Amino acid sequence: MLRKIALFTVLILSISFSDWTKFCSDSFFNCSIFPIMALLTTVLLALMHMLATAISSPPLEAWVKTEMRELIAGFIIFIIVIGLAFGTNSLTFILTGKSDTDLSKEAITNLDKLLSHLRSPYESILKATHYIGLLSGYSYSYPVPLWYASYTYMDAPYSGLGPLSTFLHQAAQGLNNAIFLYTGLKVLLKFFTSDAFSITFLSVGLGFRVFPFTRQLGNTLIALWIGATILFPTSILIMSIMHDQVVGVNAAPKISNFNPMILKIPAGFGELCSNEWIRGFTATSEIGWGLIICLPLAITGVGFQVCWENVTEVVYPIATMAFQLAFGTLFLTQALTSSLNVEIIFRIIADFLEDVNVIIILSYIDSFVVAIITVVGTKSISTALGGEYYLVGLQRLV
Repeated sequence: MLRKIALFTVLILSISFSDWTKFCSDSFFNCSIFPIMALLTTVLLALMHMLATAISSPPLEAWVKTEMRELIAGFIIFIIVIGLAFGTNSLTFILTGKSDTDLSKEAITNLDKLLSHLRSPYESILKATHYIGLLSGYSYSYPVPLWYASYTYMDAPYSGLGPLSTFLHQAAQGLNNAIFLYTGLKVLLKFFTSDAFSITFLSVGLGFRVFPFTRQLGNTLIALWIGATILFPTSILIMSIMHDQVVGVNAAPKISNFNPMILKIPAGFGELCSNEWIRGFTATSEIGWGLIICLPLAITGVGFQVCWENVTEVVYPIATMAFQLAFGTLFLTQALTSSLNVEIIFRIIADFLEDVNVIIILSYIDSFVVAIITVVGTKSISTALGGEYYLVGLQRLV
């Protein structure tokens, strides 16, 4: 029996070493240590068998036979794990219906889709916050000039919209958390599918599995690799399917109509307020008006004093009163007849925030689903292989 097992081991190792370039690249750390550990284990068991025969020790001989069976089991696990590593496309086809698609790439595609769905609500929050801020800060005053005295009517009709900005800020924070969770899953997935992770966990785990004194650690490493590279992306695909079924058509909520939040400025007023020449001329006061209008008369020396008095004491006050009356009347008319409906604005924001809260809460549930499937599955596989069950570090991390 021992000769047959030894021959089987030599044949398997010859196959492994025959294409060593697939296991190694530039350094020993980039090599699969499985063939080396299997060879060392075979040599160790052969020596222990010789020693057991020489000293006639039935317990040692029974231990050697047990370890021989474990060595064969290690080769079987090696074949199964390699099959899992190259057979994930079938699992992807079962979950998504897409053929010839890599499991990890499909999981990353689904995470990118979830992240893209968060862009629309984020942009809507930024725009809504901008318009709400303008409305809540809008106020007007209507002066009624009475020559040297005046009466002023003031109002801020949309100041009550200010608290809406608080709710929008909270929604933006929730979206930040959702983006953080999905991005974290994406980064973890890229890390788990990297060559460095496979070398550290799969290669070392398979090698430790066939060695008698590190078998439990090897089984644990193999289970961690299966959990990280197979269960983790699978759980992401399952989570994505559940997510789509919950949100339906509201996967990317947004505010499609901002017109009720936009304050309309009467035609022509925008030009008067933004034109630098008009603003500069009206801001020069009566002295500036007098200098600009009467300066040509000062050069000729005729009528400057009369022009100065008429402009500064008559023309400028009348023009100021006319300007205030015209502007004030137009703005007051626009304010009193404004089509802005506060109730409509409240309803638009409330409906939007309700949809946003759904996807924010789902982001937490999605992360919990991925964590539960990955951790529970990894612990179960580790127990089935004979590894550790209480993965304290992983449980604390989750």
